[in-house]
Amino acid sequence: MGVVLRVVVTNAGGTDHVLIHRFDNSRGAASWRHSHPHPIFSSDSRRIDFNVSSGQWTQLFVAEQSSDAASQK
Repeated sequence: MGVVLRVVVTNAGGTDHVLIHRFDNSRGAASWRHSHPHPIFSSDSRRIDFNVSSGQWTQLFVAEQSSDAASQK
């Protein structure tokens, strides 16, 4: 892999984290600027939308919190 980017969610204290997605950012769109996933939380904090540029086209990914994780809050 070339330039590996990770989308990670962590608690405010930095003591617990979950890897959401990992991808090779060197194979994306040919540009002088490196792309960034720009993660955005939904208003209810159950989803994260982020961009992935690991192929010919930039794709929008959506990671959703499982119902098991929601019940542990």
